[in-house]
Amino acid sequence: RPQVRVGEQPMIRLAGGSTAHLEFEGVELRLELPTQSPTDGWSLFALTTGQSLELTRCVLTVQDGDAEHPAIHDDVAMIALHRRRPGEAMAMGDAGLAMGQQARITLEQCVARGEANLIRLIDETPLTVRWNQGLLATTRHLIETQGTATEPQYYEQIVLDLHNVTAWCREGMYYLHRGSGKSHQFKVYAYADNCVLVTDPDAALFEMVGLIAPPEEEELQIGRAHV
Repeated sequence: RPQVRVGEQPMIRLAGGSTAHLEFEGVELRLELPTQSPTDGWSLFALTTGQSLELTRCVLTVQDGDAEHPAIHDDVAMIALHRRRPGEAMAMGDAGLAMGQQARITLEQCVARGEANLIRLIDETPLTVRWNQGLLATTRHLIETQGTATEPQYYEQIVLDLHNVTAWCREGMYYLHRGSGKSHQFKVYAYADNCVLVTDPDAALFEMVGLIAPPEEEELQIGRAHV
C-alpha cells in the first residue's frame, strides 16, 4: 500500500547486471494503489535488458480503486521493462552476444489480475514471454509499448508464447502507441496454443497507433488461438 511519490514506482526492482535473475514460487503479491492524487509509473516488478523473472504458481494482483473509488492511475503494469542505458550496456561487437541480451519472463501456473497491463515496455527492449497454464484478467492490455527511438536489429524482437492460457484483456492484447521521438517498433511474434483470448467487443486484439506506414506483413504473426 504505497504512498504517492514522483518518478517510476516499482514494488520490486531487479538490480544488478544484465544476467540478474529473480524467481518466486508459490507467492501472492498484491499492490494496492492510493485512491487519491493520480500518478503513473506504478508496477509490481521492474526489469531491464537481459534480466529475467520466473514465476511459478504465483498470484499477481494490482488494485487501483475499489467499490467506492474508480481507477485513477495511468501507465500501471504488473511487470515494467526498461531498456538498458548505453552506459550500462556491455560491448556488443559480437552479434551473438547481443542476441543473448534479451529480457525473459517465464510464468508457470500463474494468475494475474487487476487494473494494470501485464507488461509495459517504457522503451522497447528484446523480450521473450513464455506462459504455460494460467489466467490473466485485466481491464487493460497484456502488453503495452511506446516503441523505440532506434531502428531494431534483426535479432531485436518481442516474442509472446502462450500455452493453455485464458487471457481476458478488456482493452486488447497488444497495444503500441508511439511515444515522443520514437519512430520504430520491434517485430512481434505471438504464439497461442490451446488458449482463449477475450477482449471487449469494441477493442482490437492488436492495435498500433502513430505509425507513419502500416507494418510489414511479417512484423506481426500469431499462431493458433481461440478468439
